[in-house]
Amino acid sequence: MRRLYRARFGWFIAIVATVLATGLGCVEDRTSLTILRNAVPSSDCTVDGAAAEFRSMGWLDLSETAFSDTFAQAPQYIMYPVVQNNLVPTLDQGTGAELNIVEIKEARIDLDLGGIAGEEEVYKIKFPVFVTLLPGDIAALPVVVIPPQIASVLAGAVQGQVDYQPIVRVKLKFLYQLGARDKESHQIEFPVVLCDGCLLDIGGYCDSGLFTSLAHPGNACNYVQDAQVDCCLDNAGGVICPAVDTSTGD
Repeated sequence: MRRLYRARFGWFIAIVATVLATGLGCVEDRTSLTILRNAVPSSDCTVDGAAAEFRSMGWLDLSETAFSDTFAQAPQYIMYPVVQNNLVPTLDQGTGAELNIVEIKEARIDLDLGGIAGEEEVYKIKFPVFVTLLPGDIAALPVVVIPPQIASVLAGAVQGQVDYQPIVRVKLKFLYQLGARDKESHQIEFPVVLCDGCLLDIGGYCDSGLFTSLAHPGNACNYVQDAQVDCCLDNAGGVICPAVDTSTGD
């Protein structure tokens, strides 16, 4: 199953097992573009960049249940960084055109595994994004920072280890264009705790009558991250997350 995940999702990620130098022509800039926080998506998976709620640490469940065929997507971790264009408008200065538009082109992620699963290197990932920010604009961008290929590797280290909850350190910055130059934003660091079964709670069979309401509905954007979800077993033994009540009520 893990081989399938690697084949299915391998097209959108470039992974290098050693730390490489930043590309020529990219200059880090801390004033034009700022990463403000990691936002929390709403139940319909939309993100309000102006909302004050944020997440300072993530959780990712890599149990065998998380790799079940029941799940529509392979286990991964998604961040929602909020970015802001800090530049002042130029239109009111008689330029005839807005010169301080920021075009974000790519998220650049370094995953510091800290020796988890014997992996000492930093994985480098480039995740394509695109948004244009006028001066003062704020936006939240969904970014897959732990893709399925890496999640499947890390799963082997935590599965069966109930008390072992290692931390992956996600180091994130953005490549953007300002005028004719490519620049990089400052870098933020976000910890993600890995676990085996800390989020997916299997409470019995779906037709048991125990799931008419759910105490833990989970994270609708990605059921294996950040929030506990109640799950159940169908008659074939498959795991359903979130749980669906199939009892007749008789």
